[in-house]
Amino acid sequence: MMLCLASVSMNAQWCIPSTIIPYAPTMPGITHVVIGTIDRTSSDLENYPNNSYVNTGLSTDLEIGNTYSVSITHTIDGTICPDMNLRVWIDYNLDYSLEDAGETVISVNHHAPGTYSGTFTIPATAVPGITRMRITAKMSNIGGHTLPTPCDMPNPDPLGYHGETEDYSLNILTATGIQNAPSPYSTLSVFPTVVTDHVTISIPSSEITTIKLTNALGDIVWIKGLNAYAREISLGEEVLGKIQPGIYFVEATGASIKAVKKILVSK
Repeated sequence: MMLCLASVSMNAQWCIPSTIIPYAPTMPGITHVVIGTIDRTSSDLENYPNNSYVNTGLSTDLEIGNTYSVSITHTIDGTICPDMNLRVWIDYNLDYSLEDAGETVISVNHHAPGTYSGTFTIPATAVPGITRMRITAKMSNIGGHTLPTPCDMPNPDPLGYHGETEDYSLNILTATGIQNAPSPYSTLSVFPTVVTDHVTISIPSSEITTIKLTNALGDIVWIKGLNAYAREISLGEEVLGKIQPGIYFVEATGASIKAVKKILVSK
């Protein structure tokens, strides 16, 4: 059965810390982040004089149960504060909040200029799919500042959020090798994977109840609930014509299964 479906608007978003405003070109920030396949080098104040928040658009795959290394390199403004407080938050339960228990995965205070290296483990309770990772380096209380929070809310730092925050996307994957038999959704087919004006999604199992399309930042751009008879979905200009070129993820989910396929929309 071929279904042509309309797009659905989704309003849930991760907060944007709009209070991170540079005080001068000397305000310090993050210059290098390495985790998984992400290896990003940048200036420490990328958007001066507008703000010091960067949505990088970069993503990497991380697997539930595995331990990963992360390194963060940052600068300081020694005329104000000799060190920085570092945090890494991950929205493990996909509720668009970074403040739930267990979602602060790195917490280091009074780190001198240079590179911090640490590790964290993706918990078994993490929800598979595209989610947000937020990294910050912020001046410490030696410079008169409060501790970092993901959104600088509800009580913003009275001196201003002196530092930088960078956002990344994570594709949380289920652990491999758990099932002896082939997964019922391992044959999820998306064709073509380089898309111009049309893509066809073949549904491998009647257990699949939802298909959605997310961008590289984890935002849902289209979603559809399915009935047990749906076996193929065609997306054309009614959906693809409303999105920007770039990397997207097709997610097929059911009560106990989930599959993700990456596509490149090219216009």
